[in-house]
Parts: sequence; C-alpha cells; structure tokens
Amino acid sequence: MRHSSLIYATLAVFGAGVIYFGSAYWSAAGFESAAKDGDADKISNMADMASIKGGLKSQVSAALAKKGASSGSSSGNAMSGLATFFVSAVADKMIDAFVTPDGLAAIITGARPGGHADGKIKNDGTLTQSSSDFLDIDHFRVKVSKQGGGTTSLVFERRGIITWKLVRIALPTDLLEDKPSPATTPVAAQPQAQGLLLSLPAEQTHPVKNGEDWAQVIPASTEPADAQDCDRPVLEKQTASLDGGYVYQQVCHWATSSDIIQVRLLDGKRKEVTPGNSLAVIRNGPYRGYLLVQKHKYNPGPEMGSYDSTWIIKPDGTEILEVPGTRDGEDAPVQAWLQAKGWVAN
Repeated sequence: MRHSSLIYATLAVFGAGVIYFGSAYWSAAGFESAAKDGDADKISNMADMASIKGGLKSQVSAALAKKGASSGSSSGNAMSGLATFFVSAVADKMIDAFVTPDGLAAIITGARPGGHADGKIKNDGTLTQSSSDFLDIDHFRVKVSKQGGGTTSLVFERRGIITWKLVRIALPTDLLEDKPSPATTPVAAQPQAQGLLLSLPAEQTHPVKNGEDWAQVIPASTEPADAQDCDRPVLEKQTASLDGGYVYQQVCHWATSSDIIQVRLLDGKRKEVTPGNSLAVIRNGPYRGYLLVQKHKYNPGPEMGSYDSTWIIKPDGTEILEVPGTRDGEDAPVQAWLQAKGWVAN
C-alpha cells in the first residue's frame, strides 16, 4: 500500500508539473494562433496592454536618449535634448495608439505595418519561432524572428495557476537603433520615412496657393498668428491606424468642415479621405480599422438646411453607416452608442 501511495504521489506531482509548466507553451501557442487568425478579442484577453505599452515606451525612450547622447555636439546639446524630448512625447502617443490587438498581431505574425490602409493584419508567413525558455518560474520567453531581420522577444507572465498573459515585447536592437533591415523595408522608402514630417511649426507654413493640393500640404502644428480664416491646413487632431502604419490627420479646410488626411508612414504619401469635423479609429468589433467621422450634411429637396451627424467611414472614404441619433452634432450619443456596442474608438 505504501509503495502504491508513493507511486500515485509521484505521478500526481509529475502531472501537476506538466500542467504547471506546460501551460506556458500552450498559452504561447494559443496567442500565436490568435494573432495569425486576427482574433482581436482573444488577443486582448491574453495581453496586458498597459504593461506592454510601458515596456515599449521605456525601450524607445532609452534608445532616443542613447541616440541623442551620441549625436549631440557640445554646442548643440540643449537643442538635441529638447528634440529628443519632443520626439519621445510623440513616440509615447504613437505607442498608445499602436498597442492594440491588431497592432500586436502585426508584431507576432511579421506583417508589415502600413501594408493595408485599414490596418487589419494579413500574415505574410515569414515569421518563425526561434526558441523559448523560462526566465524564472513565473516568466516565459518566446523569441521570434523574420528572415533577414532581428529577433523579437515576447515575455509571458503567469497569472494564477495555468493562465499566462503577454506582458512585454522586447524589440530588435537594430530597429531601436534605426537600422532597418533591407529584407523588411524597401530601401527606396528609407530616406523619406526617416525624414518624415507630420506637421510644421506655424512660422514655417504659408497660405495655400491657388491650384495647390490641400492634402499634400504639411499642416501647421498650431494656428499661425497671421492666418486668415484657415488659409492653410492646421492640425486639429491625429490618430494612428490599427497597426501604426498610417496616421490620420484632421486639418482645418472649409468654412463648414475640416478635412481628414491619411499619411502613410512608410514613405510619407498623403491623400484626402473625406471632409469631417471629428476623427477616431474604431479599435475593435466588426468595423475595427474604419474611421468614425462627424460629417456636415445638407438636407435634400424642399427641406433645405443642414445637419451634422457621425458616420463610419472606410479608409478609402466610403460611407458605411450613419450612427443612429447623432444628427444633433453632439458627442454624447456617439459615446453612448459605442458603449452599448462594446466598441472603442480613439
């Protein structure tokens, strides 16, 4: 009996160990499967977004500080430090917008940010798992790499007995040091991407000339003191696509409406999406990646007059759906509608 009890106890301990440590591999495999399938809800449940954002911000801030220290001259250290501060602030906002279920799927699957205007993930199948190991009893690391590119580390943390969540993404060193791999980014696009400007100081802008394409003019970051009734694009709001490959900008334009502009970060290509007086990207649900825009509309026929209502808009400008109850131009009905649906837009 004692011998049998010892065997059962040994088997129980062994089985518990298999479940305890094997759950890390199962969770990592499940996360990879969700990323490849574009299952935003499952990714969201398996990732600690706040922790991931904090880790990425720390990495980017450290890389910027290192770059500023190595490139700043003795006479230009103050300006170099100021530039690093502003770039870091912009990077923080971009990380906040990028770290979404679809953005994480882009990292996991190796899809190129900016490859699709709606930001939804199409796996190119070139990402491979290099290795996996336990950092300690409660932290499990998976290393993934892309042909010709660096290695990204995914760190999962135990939450409970057999539940694991992704809590950290360690980006490749060459990416943080601004040394993009030719295998993952077209060489021709690099000089443009590195020097890309999303807005300009007000004093460096000028009124738009007759015949000049409004969408191609880089907007002023603030209203110029000498501006006359929006005589040039002025940045009112901007937000990133799901995978961070595009930025959408709301800039002033007409008397009754601003303009929504799409900027591709890979090469700086700009194009007009639609007139609009508000801007947000839907982050989850069936319309994730689409825009939420308030549009100024005119009543048809004898009614005449105009109204402002909020619409779901495809990134190519196609109107999909008018949000019910928003013709009074107020934001509260829009937020109530999103909350009722369980959707997020920002």
